[in-house]
Amino acid sequence: MTVSFYGVAQVGVNAPGVYSGKEFSVRNCYRPKPGGNHFGNDSAKIRYVFRGERIWRSIGLESRENRELLSSASNCARVGLFEVIKFGIREQRLNVFSTDDFTSVSVTRIEPLRAENLLRKRDSSMVTTYDATGEPKEELVVVNRYLTDNDIKSYLLKEDWIFDSKLGKTRRFIVAIAPLIFDEKSGTVVPLFWLYYPEWEDVFASFYINSPFNGDVVTYATVFSEQHFISKISKQNNLYDRDVKSYLHGKDVGDHDQKLKENVIKNESDLFGE
Repeated sequence: MTVSFYGVAQVGVNAPGVYSGKEFSVRNCYRPKPGGNHFGNDSAKIRYVFRGERIWRSIGLESRENRELLSSASNCARVGLFEVIKFGIREQRLNVFSTDDFTSVSVTRIEPLRAENLLRKRDSSMVTTYDATGEPKEELVVVNRYLTDNDIKSYLLKEDWIFDSKLGKTRRFIVAIAPLIFDEKSGTVVPLFWLYYPEWEDVFASFYINSPFNGDVVTYATVFSEQHFISKISKQNNLYDRDVKSYLHGKDVGDHDQKLKENVIKNESDLFGE
């Protein structure tokens, strides 16, 4: 038996539990607000959209602050983001998708059984064992386990940055989020799946964590809306729909990131002739 966040998990010896902690229950950390359901509440009227950009923002876990913010600890004040995502899939039956294009969700929606399988990983390693005579021998041990926060390399946010002429300011809408893992076949980091953020916002608003950036107790929904993280813009909508890194290199990538932010500020200034 293996101890999971939910207590004793009904799994085999070589199949560690769903969640990475042993000292507390994710269910006990889930604190939904009465009358939640933010789904579809926030939108911009199309006639007020002056300019817009579609942005893909990478939240790298090589940053100590991001890792401290998003990785699991041993109590409800620090439930890791991927543990929350597993909770949403397994307990709340929320949807995940194979791409960040939600125009054909009947095709891109991942079936629950496949989504469950995507949460699992098979590890193998050689271990030394000893027979009855004390002679050592090497054996291959295969462990079927669930992915944890330690398997996630970064998170990718898809956002719409829209200049709302009625409000006279740029508004930022989170469209989707994806945990990225290392794919051994391709040797690259790839999205495990995509979450449609408006559907998941209530779950993200129901887990509270201590932000290492200001010490406040905030929800994951606040983390995303107020950008309590360090990130880089990795892609934007352009004529050829290319990654920034595919046509810019080295210092130019960082310069492009800054230029894009400056363009958003300029859009606001242009509207009012400042």
